Amino acid sequence: MSSFPHSSLGITIDDLLVDPDSIPSPPMLVMQIIRLADDPNVSIPKLSKLVEQDAPLAAKFVRMANSSLFSPSREIISVQRALVVVGLRSVRILALSTSMKSLLPTSVGGLEAEQARRRSLVNAIGSKLFLDKFNRDLADQAFLAGLLGHIGMLVIAAEAPEVYSELVTDEGSWPSADRQQEVLGFTADQLTARLVLEWGLPRSIALAIEHRQNPEGPSEPLDDETKLMVKGMRIGCAAEEVLCGEDSGQALLVLIELAERYLGISFDDVGQILLDIEPVMEETAGLLSFDLPPGSSHAELLAEAMGKMQAMSLDAVSALNRESQAVEQLSERNRLLETENRHDELTGLLNRRGFDSILSTEIEKRLQQPNDDCLGLLVFDIDYFKLVNDNYGHHTGDEVLREVGKAFRRVSRKSEHVARQGGEEFALILPHTNLAEMKRAAERLRKEVAEITLYAGKEPVSLTISAGGAAISQVEGERVVEVLYERADQMLYEAKGSGRDCSVIDDRLI
Repeated sequence: MSSFPHSSLGITIDDLLVDPDSIPSPPMLVMQIIRLADDPNVSIPKLSKLVEQDAPLAAKFVRMANSSLFSPSREIISVQRALVVVGLRSVRILALSTSMKSLLPTSVGGLEAEQARRRSLVNAIGSKLFLDKFNRDLADQAFLAGLLGHIGMLVIAAEAPEVYSELVTDEGSWPSADRQQEVLGFTADQLTARLVLEWGLPRSIALAIEHRQNPEGPSEPLDDETKLMVKGMRIGCAAEEVLCGEDSGQALLVLIELAERYLGISFDDVGQILLDIEPVMEETAGLLSFDLPPGSSHAELLAEAMGKMQAMSLDAVSALNRESQAVEQLSERNRLLETENRHDELTGLLNRRGFDSILSTEIEKRLQQPNDDCLGLLVFDIDYFKLVNDNYGHHTGDEVLREVGKAFRRVSRKSEHVARQGGEEFALILPHTNLAEMKRAAERLRKEVAEITLYAGKEPVSLTISAGGAAISQVEGERVVEVLYERADQMLYEAKGSGRDCSVIDDRLI
């Protein structure tokens, strides 16, 4: 890490960190989890046992793993399953996220801490969403770096309120990096990076925070992965200014240019990602127990930014071939956003979010008006799908998923709801059924997939699926959805254990 000169106010980073007891730091158990997760010899049972020592922490851990930040294909119900699904490298993200409320307190000197929380969430989620298509692991690390990124500003406000007052002079409520450098001789990001290293987090995260405002001029060489993370975080900083800053028109111009230059992301995709940040942010704020200040929707903020950008530079908007239609198109996309978020882009079927919403609705209907028939759930896996990807490539794998999706649409009935849950996993809701009809439905779908004709070059690709199913007659208890999935999954495993290309339906009604 680089060293920083004294500021014009005679203060240094060391001065701000002189009293360790007053500086925010993660709880001891969280730090134990992070250090153990970095041990290459650690086992998942050992790590999960450590997390489970603290029941509230374990519960938060599982809730975070089930969030749209990680988008698991099936509901996670245990710490050990969370570790398997998100991967050991993401454990520190889960662990630190559970303690963010203490790291970003509600009241700090003259700083509006709620605004700091909002900025941190926008930055973290924006950085992750922009990087997700390129490297999921780096995207997760960028999320954590963005979430921690404004802790340095909180330390300045808490430990040296007179310095913070000097920073905000002529800068509004959030001083720019240039203003910080001018007054302090260092930036709040550099202070945060120092803290991150002292907590024992990976050096790559500290470097990404330190250089996120200037990815092209770091003071030391960076490896390719860290360079990519820094660029993604620079784009996240621009997104933060669009949605939280005062000069949103200029910030949007910067964001569009950076997204295209660093990641090749189009103008349309930039707008979509800015809109996508809002629902994820609301969910994540709830998981972190953050109170966020009220404000305009992201669609309104984006429309305002577009209007400012147009007034500032019609040439820039014309160069993007959007002009006056841009705001209208983005507003229309926002109206369609909820629908789009419920469908899988590759197959056109419902995704896990849409499917679970419909399943919950069907269960709620049964609570309000019990039925004599059953509510059924079928889950499917494409047999040996990994071998398809390994032998023929992901292009063929995607084609297999599309064809299976078409087959499910062809033979599923209007009253049934079919979804791609993620990966090679599909599912079907039968709102009014019985065990015999569930068996017929599973076999109908299985046979339709087996008849798919698909080639990889000149070589035929044979496809089969395995199915498991369970049904509920009376809705009782709080774990109805969870139990229904568990039972259907058990039947799917039985089908796989029986040689695959078959269906097994549980004959015990829940």
